Amino acid sequence: MIRTLSRRFLFLSLTLLIALATAAQTSPITSAELNKNAALVHTGPLWLRLTAISPTAFRVEYSQSRKFSKHSSFAVLPAATTNGPNLQRHATKDGEAFSTGKISAVIGHTGILTFIDASGYVISSDKPGFSVQFHGPAFRVYKSMPIDEHYFGLGDKADAIDHRSQAFTMWNTDAYGWVGGSDPLYKSIPFFLALRQGKSYGIYLDNTYRTSFDFGKEASDMYSYGSTGGALDYYFFYGPDPKSVISQYTALTGHTPLPPRWALGYQQSRYSYYPESRVYEIAKELREHHIPTDALYLDIDYLQGYRAFDINRRYFPTFEKMV
Repeated sequence: MIRTLSRRFLFLSLTLLIALATAAQTSPITSAELNKNAALVHTGPLWLRLTAISPTAFRVEYSQSRKFSKHSSFAVLPAATTNGPNLQRHATKDGEAFSTGKISAVIGHTGILTFIDASGYVISSDKPGFSVQFHGPAFRVYKSMPIDEHYFGLGDKADAIDHRSQAFTMWNTDAYGWVGGSDPLYKSIPFFLALRQGKSYGIYLDNTYRTSFDFGKEASDMYSYGSTGGALDYYFFYGPDPKSVISQYTALTGHTPLPPRWALGYQQSRYSYYPESRVYEIAKELREHHIPTDALYLDIDYLQGYRAFDINRRYFPTFEKMV
């Protein structure tokens, strides 16, 4: 009797979980609207907004209602998304296509989003049967992973440069003593570049919550990325060469400024220089040995209680005079 009840409970629980998962994922198109460089598509319980920001780049947003997040991104330049080309809409045998002339975003009859170039080459596509899923505030995007596609990027990652068959977390962490394979680390840059047969695209997930990327570790035929909350808001860039992808990404988030002249000189660092008298002693020895030095890094021991902008006056009583 107990076993029977347990099996029934397990079956009902699994049925409920499946129902909840499928209730918040893409499904057939019910409506589509076009306004200049932006398209709004309703696919079952989800709304998809596609915005062309350049001839080879789209902003992709999903929401569980017609209202989209109005948050101001900390990473994207305000003017970088305002001058995109007008889109052309046309029906295809697979669904609705919205084209810049260079690339097209095709929303299939089942809600699958695919990017193709002007020749019809499939650049990237959602994974059939998975696509986009919400579980409460959390979400995950699933993409098909060709066997010969490779992935690079994400900032501080202590593993192979090619991220295929690896999984990572984006959550800035003071990981002192890290080793190969440690994750997460200090910097989170949720941008990656994909390369296949000499053609490249990039995806930037604009989300400040705890996010994760899985490049085929969970399943060898798909990769995925998602977050515990926040907006499902990502940018898709097509090269086809890697240099063009990077150029488009940095045009969106900002180019590295030209460094000051002193930054090109010799700089010395260790963990850590203190107290103040020791720093002056090292600077004196560098000059005595005729070693031109433009900067000495103090690391964290000049801080009071490791708090930013709070000086440890016992170690550095005249800190301001050192700058």
